[in-house]
Amino acid sequence: MDQPIGDRSSSHRTFGQSVVEKITTNSALNPLLWLCGVTLLFTMPGATWGTPPTSHVCLALASASVLAPIVAYFVWMVRDPVKLQSEHYQLERQKMELLGDERHRGPVIDGQLVENEPLRHLTREARE
Repeated sequence: MDQPIGDRSSSHRTFGQSVVEKITTNSALNPLLWLCGVTLLFTMPGATWGTPPTSHVCLALASASVLAPIVAYFVWMVRDPVKLQSEHYQLERQKMELLGDERHRGPVIDGQLVENEPLRHLTREARE
């Protein structure tokens, strides 16, 4: 019933890989939220059971990791709200900007073709 130690590590590695493979990036806040979760996982026990200097440092790190996504959210909400949208939305928006939209066509540039005089001289010299 007991698995050899090598088999246990491979099963943990497979579980870890499957968890990491399921992670999707929805917005620019996701990395900060992951950082917040990992930091809280390691700092909250130190803040709870540590001695006063250690607990204060752990509590400060935990607070900073919680405040970072909150501050980033409000900064991006004002400066660039598109970063808060999902990755799929951003890709579709970029596609619409590149291809254009039937309802909102871009400006049409009217003009006449003009021959590039220096280029004509270069091509003439290359033929000679």
